[in-house]
Amino acid sequence: MIYLFSMKLILKIHLIVVIFFCLASCTDKIVPDVNGHAIGMSAGIASTRVTEADIDDLRSSGFSVYGGYLGDDPTKVFDGDLVSTTNGIDWTYTNTKYWSFNTYNFYAVHPTTADVSYNASTGEFKIINHNIMDNQDLDLLIAKTENHEYPDDGSVVNMNFTHAFVQVSFQAKKDAGAGTGDPVKIESVSLYGVPSSGTYSSKSDTWTYSSVTTEDSPFVQGSDITLETTPKDIFGGAQLMLPAQYIPNTYILKVKHTEDNYPVVMYLSSASLHQWEPGKKYTYTFTIIDKDLIIFDPPKVTPWTESNGNVIIVE
Repeated sequence: MIYLFSMKLILKIHLIVVIFFCLASCTDKIVPDVNGHAIGMSAGIASTRVTEADIDDLRSSGFSVYGGYLGDDPTKVFDGDLVSTTNGIDWTYTNTKYWSFNTYNFYAVHPTTADVSYNASTGEFKIINHNIMDNQDLDLLIAKTENHEYPDDGSVVNMNFTHAFVQVSFQAKKDAGAGTGDPVKIESVSLYGVPSSGTYSSKSDTWTYSSVTTEDSPFVQGSDITLETTPKDIFGGAQLMLPAQYIPNTYILKVKHTEDNYPVVMYLSSASLHQWEPGKKYTYTFTIIDKDLIIFDPPKVTPWTESNGNVIIVE
């Protein structure tokens, strides 16, 4: 009887020890030991040719960060949290978040006024129905760090920003032999067929347009422009921001000038360039030769080289 009791006691002890070690082992696998490591943020411009002046706007007003972790239980961690800096080096936010043993997606946008959503279940980040037409001089910067594993050392997440848009300008000049009498003038000019609003998705990394400008409601227009033999900006130096994308045959520049009784329609897609790349400036120039001929030169492509209003420069 004593022997049987001892055997039962030994078996119980062994069972308790096995359960204890199993629980300890399983706990080590599923419960993160974050060691108090907060999720830190830093910001920069994805470029090798950036001066201090180029990111002043980003530093002065900060950026909004979105994202969370994926897996069987996807969870939103950041939802438009403002990340800012007071010294241009250290970036901080309120309501500190901490790392767990998960894989994360992080997204950020500047300026912080953009209407943005992040869906934790799908991991999709969107800039929603951005009004391109009413914000023609507003540059958008987007940053993303995807499939980011939690760091053992608690290191920060570096958000490298890139341009969402291109900068487009239009110039005109007269040929030296044009307009032997009265000055050559552009009576009216308009750009239309380009998007007026759209939504950006991180899943496709493209824009989907919800509305497009028309001939009756153009993206931009000008009038009464006297031309010289040197190029002149026909929209008064406006910095026109448009999404970087393939150039469709619906982007139209319509010009009415004194050398011709009828307007001339020019398609941007016919100007020997078919793709706009983010962070580039495209200058389209045309020359009025006579009443029957306008020459549309190949666009000049340059990096943005100086700050102008809401434009953040990236070379």
